[in-house]
Parts: sequence; C-alpha cells; structure tokens
Amino acid sequence: MTEPDAAHEAIVDTWRSFGASDYEYFEKYENPELVAWFWAPASRFRKAFERYLNLDDVLEIASGAGRHSAQIVGDALTVVEKG
Repeated sequence: MTEPDAAHEAIVDTWRSFGASDYEYFEKYENPELVAWFWAPASRFRKAFERYLNLDDVLEIASGAGRHSAQIVGDALTVVEKG
C-alpha cells in the first residue's frame, strides 16, 4: 500500500467511525478507480492542481472522507483538514 493509499484508508476509517450521516454519499466516491482517474498525471484536474495550487501549507475545508487530501499528503509541507 502506498503512502497516499494508507493515508486515505486512515481518513476513511475515521470518517466511518464518526458515523457521519452523509457517509453513504461519500462512500460511492471512494472507488479507487475513480480516485486514480481523477489524479492520473494526464487528467485535467491533476494538471489544474499542479498549475494553480501552492502546496506548502494546505487547509482543506469540508474534506469529506479525505480522498483528495490523501493524494497530496506526500507533496504538502502541512495538511490540515477541517469539516
């Protein structure tokens, strides 16, 4: 398991353990294939993140299950999730 995968699983487990009322909504987007497609090097989303975001310090608000935070955790100096 890669570092982003392990971080992602830890975030999902936390979200699940809190019994979030809207977890079912987020759960359908936890599909590893969908996350891999979104973050693929050639995806327009990944290109936009790399072009426009400074990842020195990241505050992710309303991070849901953390599937995107897990993808940048190795690149950012600091990641803080709220919400």
